[in-house]
Amino acid sequence: MPSKLMKMLAVSLTTLCMLLIYGLSPAWAGGNPTLSVKPSEDQAPYLMRQQVVQSTTSSSQQLAQQPSNQPETRSQTSTSRPFYQSMAESVTEPGKFELGIFGGEPLGLSAKLWLTPTRAIDAGVGWNLVGDDTNLEFWADYLLHSFDVLRVDSGALPLYAGFGARVRFGEDSRFGFRVPLGTQYISASRTISLFLEVAPIISFIPDAEVDFHAGIGIRFFFFK
Repeated sequence: MPSKLMKMLAVSLTTLCMLLIYGLSPAWAGGNPTLSVKPSEDQAPYLMRQQVVQSTTSSSQQLAQQPSNQPETRSQTSTSRPFYQSMAESVTEPGKFELGIFGGEPLGLSAKLWLTPTRAIDAGVGWNLVGDDTNLEFWADYLLHSFDVLRVDSGALPLYAGFGARVRFGEDSRFGFRVPLGTQYISASRTISLFLEVAPIISFIPDAEVDFHAGIGIRFFFFK
């Protein structure tokens, strides 16, 4: 009988010890050691000093890393806007309208409306003076501009290319497509522009024919 009581007491003590160890062990319980086990009064000052040291070290590391990040931010900002984009935005804006004259073949009026700093539509009306017949012509194009090829000290000198159509009325009536190629100087004050243009034309009504427009022009800006 005493031996059975001793065995039961030993098993009970062993179970109790295992429960105490399980409850106090943060690894088994899956918790934070500082939260699972309450520090003693002797350990509290040491833990407070350790937290202060860790906080000071973390602040020093953040201050040491801050100067190294600033140059990267500045370099990214400086390279985020290419030269040609800033130049285009400085001399052209959506809604800018130009009106002037075109001298060459044909001779007439020229207009241009900027849709974005690099895209525009142009239109013109003129008289074809080549040959014995005088014909009235209308044309319109969609243009794309590049500001990063030719650079000037003042204003801008973009190259442009596009695609459009030409209609001719008269004794030699025709309809066809044209591909304008040219360059345009835009003053820094955005008041005047000069342009040089060549536009091959492929007519297919009433029959196939290839001719071209070529000349120089001047236009003035409105609605600045």
